[in-house]
Amino acid sequence: MKDRHKKTRRAGAHLPPLAPEDAHALQERLARLQEALTARTDPETLQNTISPRPDDLAWDLHLIQGLGKIPHAGIPGLLAALFGPSPDKERFKAIKKALHALKTRGITVPTELFSREEAGGPGAPGAEALQAQVSSIFGKGERYVILEGPREILGGSLLVARLNDQHGIRECHLLTLKRKQREEFWQQFHNQGLDAWAEVPPLYVLRLLEEALALTPDGEPSRDAYLPLRETLWRHLGRPEDAPALEEVLPPLTPGERGGYLELSRKLATPRKSSPG
Repeated sequence: MKDRHKKTRRAGAHLPPLAPEDAHALQERLARLQEALTARTDPETLQNTISPRPDDLAWDLHLIQGLGKIPHAGIPGLLAALFGPSPDKERFKAIKKALHALKTRGITVPTELFSREEAGGPGAPGAEALQAQVSSIFGKGERYVILEGPREILGGSLLVARLNDQHGIRECHLLTLKRKQREEFWQQFHNQGLDAWAEVPPLYVLRLLEEALALTPDGEPSRDAYLPLRETLWRHLGRPEDAPALEEVLPPLTPGERGGYLELSRKLATPRKSSPG
């Protein structure tokens, strides 16, 4: 009985063989994918680097196994993007093995990536489950952006980032706060004089984050803090370039506000008189 059990496990570990040309093509594509991951390529381009074959189970199983051997934070999200939240039984089993292999290599795998139920249950909630706000601009071209929503999407209850229009992402934090802690969190902004917040579509916040990411130097801790969240946000919110324009997002200025800004602009444009030396 023991020998038969071991034999069964060994047999199940083998994948259906690939044709030599397919095996070579797959290795080339996996190598290109690793180069793209090293170059921090955006998720959409990563998906175009390598693709599944719905009518070729052997190819997909070898592809999934190969992805599970790449210890990179972007791989779980890529698997979800390639095969969807509810793949068929054979691919789902292969993906579970690949995700387990990634976990053993220290890669975080969000639990909401694959919600397969036998009949293909509903996927994870999307943008409609999130609330997004942006602060007024303060200091030298800085503002806060906040995404709030269920932990199943964000991995926490609040994603808070401080963005600078020249230096990119200056801070990025994923917080899990209870009710009292949330009240204290907003009180801190109030104490800093940041009371003017605009509610915007979550996709617009993703667009701001991506624009700031492009300005953020390599090696910045804030950049490394955002990148693991990036695949999840793209998957749930969509493409950043599809976000509405700023004038479509923010509420129109009242006549009083418009007059105040015009007066402030006039003062800033007026040259100061130099004091006698």
